[in-house]
This record gives sequence, structure tokens and C-alpha cells, in this order.
Amino acid sequence: MPSVCVWTGATDGDVNNAGNWSGAVPITGDDIIFDSRGTKDLDTNMNALAAVHPANVRVAESFVKKIGASGSPLELDYITEELAYAGLGDEAWFEFKSGVNVTRVIVTNSGSGLNALHLDSHEGGMRLNALRGKIQIVAGATILTPILVGQISSINDVNLTIPASVSFDAPSEIIQTGGTITSASGNNTLKLRSIAGTMTLTGTALMGEFDGHGGTLNYQASGNIGKVYGYAGKFDASGSPGMTITDAELWALGTINIANGLWNIAVTNGVVMHGNGNLIIDPGRVLTPA
Repeated sequence: MPSVCVWTGATDGDVNNAGNWSGAVPITGDDIIFDSRGTKDLDTNMNALAAVHPANVRVAESFVKKIGASGSPLELDYITEELAYAGLGDEAWFEFKSGVNVTRVIVTNSGSGLNALHLDSHEGGMRLNALRGKIQIVAGATILTPILVGQISSINDVNLTIPASVSFDAPSEIIQTGGTITSASGNNTLKLRSIAGTMTLTGTALMGEFDGHGGTLNYQASGNIGKVYGYAGKFDASGSPGMTITDAELWALGTINIANGLWNIAVTNGVVMHGNGNLIIDPGRVLTPA
């Protein structure tokens, strides 16, 4: 029968020591809980559960210890149901090893450090719902979309960082209703559906579509974007070193800013204007509307 395994750290930080768990070291099918009963950081034999796929992993707000470290994450094969993370420890590192099975992650809080929660996954990938917390996707990870990013109480509740070597599935979608996303990764199928909050795209990343209903996309990347729909909110490419927008449409409540001072942001098919939206271009430049 599956068990509920609670981390106590009664002896030390060894994941493979049964004395640190209420019962025994977790096996496949068990539920794993980290809460106020955990008195020590997890820091030894972090790969002891690498072949285990628990049913659920719950990290409560009352858990304030560290889970692993850089280069030494808590390794799991995958999680059948979900990782529900709300821990307030300084650091937590998870790695999902499966090359086939998907792990669902929901984050409702984290420690106060900028990247308190670090998530890594192999080809099986993970699905992320970030409601609150400071989250860093580890370089080389695979993310399955849609990614849901939204605030609980304020614009700064979510801070998600995605490095360049992270892989998205295709087609890809991020639905943002708040918070802050910084990504150096993207692909030509990636769609941002922006309701509120701010996303910044950097480096050589590219994007398929910006669907703006609020919020801001700071497009500081040199990669091209297929479509920009400015229903509301802001598409701001003033920080881009230069790129191409294939199609753009702008409505009365939207802003499209392509004034980067270099005159090298091209709009292949012009901008379709639906009313008096705010189109910002470099002084002296003439952009023929579609």
C-alpha cells in the first residue's frame, strides 16, 4: 500500500536514511510531504530517489529548510499527480529525470530570494502553473506548454526566469495574467497571451505571436516575431537591436513601439490600424500602414 512519507530530518540531511522520514524512505506511489516537521536541510544522497515516481510531492509554507543545492538537486523520476510547492526555504532544487513522463508543477509561494525555486526536467518535460514565487528554470530543461503565470495579490508576486538553453514544446504558449517573466528562450511557434504583467524577451530568442490584451512585452531580442496583435497593453521593441515583425495589427487601447533609434525594425506587411492606437516609430521615419 502507498504510504505518506514526511521528511523529519531527525538524524541528518541524508535522503536515503530511513531515520529522516516518518516511516521509510519513499518509494514509487508514495506521497511525499515537507512541512514544519522537517528540521534539517536535505543535502546528502540527493539522487537516492532518482528512479522513484511518487504520487504527489507537497512542500508546505511551514517548510523553511533547503532542498538540495546547485549541482545537487533532489532527483525524482517523475511525479504522477503534481508537485505542489509553497515552501519558504532559501533554496529548493528539483530535477525530473524521466525521458517520457510529464511532471505537473504548481507554485503558490517560495522563499524571498530572487530564484528560490529551481526546476529541471529531461525530455519528459514539466507543465508549470506559477501563481506566486521566485522561480528559475534550470538551463537545458524541457517545458511543455501552456505555461500559466499569474499573480495572487500584486504584480511582483511571480518572478519566472527562463535561460536560453531551455526547450519549449511546439506549438508553445504562455498565458500571463500578472507577474514578471524574463526569457532568453523562444521559438517561432511561441505565443504570449498577455493579460497583465511584464515579459521580457532577450538575446537571440524569437516568438511566433504576441496576443496583447494588457500587460507589456519588452522585446529586447534580435529574433524575429511573426504576429503582433495589440488589442490593449504594450508591445515595446525599443530595446531590440533590430528584428522583423511579419504582421502587425493595432487597436485603440494598444501600443506598439518600434522606435529603437536604429530604424532597423522592419514590419514586412505594414501595420493594420483599427482605430487610433498608439504606434511609436523613430522620429523622421515613415511607416506605411497596411
